[in-house]
Parts: sequence; C-alpha cells; structure tokens
Amino acid sequence: MHTIRHMVIPAAGLGTRLAGAIPGIPGHFPKEMLPIGGKAAIQHTVAEGYYAGIREFCIVTRRGKEIIRTLFEKGEYPGGMDEAKQAELDEILSESTFHFFEQEKLDGECGAIHLTREAVGDNPFVVAYPDNICSPSGTVGRLLQAFGEKPVDLLSLMLVNEENMMCLSDSGRVDLEGDKDSELYRITDFLPKGGGCFEPRFEGELRTCGIYVALPHYFDYIAQELEGIGRAELTDGIVRRTMLKDGVSFYGLPVPEEIHDAGNPEVLALCAGVCAELMVGD
Repeated sequence: MHTIRHMVIPAAGLGTRLAGAIPGIPGHFPKEMLPIGGKAAIQHTVAEGYYAGIREFCIVTRRGKEIIRTLFEKGEYPGGMDEAKQAELDEILSESTFHFFEQEKLDGECGAIHLTREAVGDNPFVVAYPDNICSPSGTVGRLLQAFGEKPVDLLSLMLVNEENMMCLSDSGRVDLEGDKDSELYRITDFLPKGGGCFEPRFEGELRTCGIYVALPHYFDYIAQELEGIGRAELTDGIVRRTMLKDGVSFYGLPVPEEIHDAGNPEVLALCAGVCAELMVGD
C-alpha cells in the first residue's frame, strides 16, 4: 500500500474571475476565504485531505493573502464560524502540520506547486485547488484508495451534464480511452483551456477537476519547463503534455461527487440554487 502524507494547495492566484462579482465582498478578499457552507472554501479543501488521512498541508499564497495563513495558524476566520465548524478546524490544526510558501514570482500554478518540493520530498502527493468544492466530500479518499491499487499519476474526473455545464469553465478537457483491467480511464491528451463555459463534445463527457495525485517526477518536469523554457504562466496542461510526449502515463478516476467551481462567477448567476445551499449550510 502506498501512503500519501502531503496535500499541496496552490492559493496564490489573483482571483480575477471573481473580482467585484459578489455584492458585499471586497474585490481584494481572497476567493479561497469566501464563505461556503459556513466556512472558508479552503477549509473544505483541507478537510477533504484530513478525512482521507493526510496530515501535512503545503499551502502556497502570495503577498496580500496573509489572511489564509492566519486561518490555519490561529484558527481564526473573519466573522467567526459556528461551534461545529470551529471544532472541526481546531481538530485539524491540532493533528496536522502546515507548511506555507509565498509565490513571489507569479509563474503560474505549476510554479506554485514547485515551491513545495523540499517539503514534499521524493514522495507522491495530492494537489487540490481550493476553488474545487466537493459535495459531498470523499473525492480525495477515492483517489487515495485507487492510487493504493495502481500507483500512477491519477486525476479525478467528473461528469459534465446539462445541469452543471454552464457553471464550469472550458478547462480540464481530456481525451480518454478505457482501461480494460480497472475502473480507470487512460488519459491520451490534455486539451488547451478555452474561453466561456464547458460545452460537452458528446453526451457523458468527463473532465478533470483540479484534484489529483502526482508522482514526484512531476516536480522534475515542472523544473524543466521553468528553467529551460522560462514559462511566465506555467499550467498543469503544459507540463502534462510534455510528460505525455515522454511516454508518461496518466489515468483518470470518475468520481460520483459533484465538484463545484467556486472561483467561477457564472456559478453565482447560473447555479443560484446550488450556491445558495452551499453558502448557507452543508
């Protein structure tokens, strides 16, 4: 059994999609701290990892997002939380270790991930973007179970349908082929991000959703792109396409949970019912 101890959470983004989109929330307030279900979005992400058995969290922020660090160093959330959610946070803080990194050069999400290399070491790790909220929770646990059976670069896949497609940006699009020996799909290509909402190419299309397991060689490929090419905005897709060309295999695990893109303003306009439920309670 392969044990994964680390979760990497890139949280240094500018949050341009949500700037000024939420009445009463200042444009500079980090999207990772938006109240969803009575607690910060990023607390949902950490709890996902914690309940799956992860105890070391590597959070990458930038200047101006010190409030995120305050949440996990002092257990304080602006305006407070109800007793149950505060108790959950206190439990997580008492049993977990948090490593914080500041991304001074905004060289993309993979630049943020690479900052955590020394803390993660030569170990597989989970990456979870804090604007991907699982309802109900359980996606990380499913990934870890599948990884224990097949230790590969493994991504979660969600079903795109008429109910959620307008709430998803045109990203995470992949080409897949079935794996006859397991419930996994083999990923044959990672398609570039497009504009607008995600429109399925065919009924039942699956997309990746910002929660995945990476083998330590992922750091090597990120370093290659950062140092050899000097990407200004290095994304997961760029790195993975290079890895595919080198013969690295990627697999996808379909998960039954709904995964909401909490960083997408269209969620507020087009999925008001879902968002209202998430913003008010679990």
